[in-house]
Amino acid sequence: MNRLFNIRLIVYTLSLIFALSTSTSFAQEDKRTPLEKYQGAYAGAYLICVLQQKKLFIIERAKQRGITLDQDFGKDVDIEECKKDGLSKMKAEYENVSPTIKNVEGRDALKEHYVHAIMHIKEITPWAKESEAAYTERMNQTFRESKKLYVRFEITQP
Repeated sequence: MNRLFNIRLIVYTLSLIFALSTSTSFAQEDKRTPLEKYQGAYAGAYLICVLQQKKLFIIERAKQRGITLDQDFGKDVDIEECKKDGLSKMKAEYENVSPTIKNVEGRDALKEHYVHAIMHIKEITPWAKESEAAYTERMNQTFRESKKLYVRFEITQP
């Protein structure tokens, strides 16, 4: 029970931190570069959708253990809509940043990262009968691969 409460507290805390940081940054003029906006769109989509999936895991564990959660907990979760929204934002930012990359090698490397990022967001939904631990490991592995692809892009830049 304590572990479930701690997980729930972590999810709420991360959600609050993200909400506060994004609402503050949107209230001011966005001075990020197109590349920073692209990175933010991917990281934001990943974080928001994974947090929603974590809420679903919490709800499932609570049901399995006979624990009653607040009836509103998880009602805001819509993984498919989250993925759709995140992919849309990523596409817009990718289309903004791609023309600013001057060398062909860099554009190709960024495109490879973008394709991987799309697949990463699309696969946020757990596979059939995938345990939470296996899901978390798969998401972490995919995120590490994405970081590696981004480093490949970075080394093409002057």
